[in-house]
Amino acid sequence: MVTKSKKQAELSPEMLEQLAKDSGSGMEGADAGCFAVNYLTVLQPLSPQVNKKKDEYIKGAEAGMLYNTGTGEVFDGDEGIEIVPVGFERIVNIWRPDRGGFAGRMQLNDPRYAAATPGAKGTKDEFKMFDKDGNELADTRNHFILILKKDGGFDMAVMSCSHSKIKISGKFMSKLRGILLPRSDGTGKFNPPTFAYSYRLRTYLDSNNRGDEYFNFTVPEIENRMLDNPEMYEESRNANKQITDGKMQVAIPAEASESATEAEIVDEGQM
Repeated sequence: MVTKSKKQAELSPEMLEQLAKDSGSGMEGADAGCFAVNYLTVLQPLSPQVNKKKDEYIKGAEAGMLYNTGTGEVFDGDEGIEIVPVGFERIVNIWRPDRGGFAGRMQLNDPRYAAATPGAKGTKDEFKMFDKDGNELADTRNHFILILKKDGGFDMAVMSCSHSKIKISGKFMSKLRGILLPRSDGTGKFNPPTFAYSYRLRTYLDSNNRGDEYFNFTVPEIENRMLDNPEMYEESRNANKQITDGKMQVAIPAEASESATEAEIVDEGQM
């Protein structure tokens, strides 16, 4: 965490210097299975978190809010949250039929994905891909982010984009790639790391080509320069290194397989 507790504040400069030298020690044997990253999702009208009669109900939760599946926190979709993008992966998630839950992951070049076939034309499965056992193979773009808190701390989460959210992911990636800064020696421009800036992520009411409505992520907008907050910039760099070193694993929530509404899936045909 970035916020300092009383115990941390009592450390002398010499102690802090020694701790900095030993940073990361004690976790040398940790692999991807040791660090779980939570989902950030958008609540829909049928999400159990907004239904008072469901066990998963969260007081104050409404459709259109952002929901951190790990902490149980909900955030107003209009106000949004400040995020820092620190990593990205494109993966294929495998979902068992009949809402049977998560069954694993595969790479895009996996022969099983190449052999997948679409669902029946004219049905809600038309724009989904299935393997020979009936499992859905969902092309998924995972944006690893830090959610910045008002108290100065942060949570790591994944803004997972499949089905209609892929269009949001694509626009966000284009925005990140399009940022160019001048080199100090005047020899041209460069594309800075994705965590050079923080962004404001909100939600909006989207619709598909049949007119069905659902809530979706907005394309995040630039908020602050991270170099103005050196400590958080360093946290972002560290998070990026853990991701690129393969030490982060997405914690798939039980409800994730039900998070894409029929409206979202039909919308995929417009992409």
